[in-house]
Amino acid sequence: MKSTQQLLAIRKERKEHQPLFIRQDAYKKKRLSDKWTKPKGMHSKLRRSKRGRGALVKVGYGTPQAVRGLSREGLKVVSVSSLNDLQKVGKEAGAMLSSTLGEKKKLTVLKACVEHHIKVLNVKDPAAYLKAAEHKLAVKKKSHEEQQKTKEDKKKVLEQKASEKKKEGSIEKKIEDEEKKAVEKEEKDKVLTHK
Repeated sequence: MKSTQQLLAIRKERKEHQPLFIRQDAYKKKRLSDKWTKPKGMHSKLRRSKRGRGALVKVGYGTPQAVRGLSREGLKVVSVSSLNDLQKVGKEAGAMLSSTLGEKKKLTVLKACVEHHIKVLNVKDPAAYLKAAEHKLAVKKKSHEEQQKTKEDKKKVLEQKASEKKKEGSIEKKIEDEEKKAVEKEEKDKVLTHK
């Protein structure tokens, strides 16, 4: 029996010579995706394997059964979307980080992978990635703090201006009230003197 590495080499060679299995008329119509679907038309040239019409999916194109679903390194692929999923990853498996993971959670999962010596399949160098991401987060945090500081400074300035306006407004109101009282007093005096 052949070893896993030999079977992986056979798989790689077969994949290189394997044709692209594209859905019939996918290049003609935008609404059709390239994803393979078996042609079922009665007169379909592709179904009847006419030359120059593309290749049909057949058993002969298959890869060795022992290495189906394995990564390039020959490890079983385990999808990881949380720290709990890391328990599923064994010695002969590799972690594939979910694309829906956020940056912070991704960093915690990667740190755990590095600690437990788990192979991460979709990150080339986890240590370098961690270093770069932490630097990026630090820069982002610093800029955020600066923005908050400038916001607070602007808020203080606006509050001071508002308090000054209130003071000016209250002084003006007092002056207006005094003037009104003086005018009312003069009118009363006029009314009293006329009698």
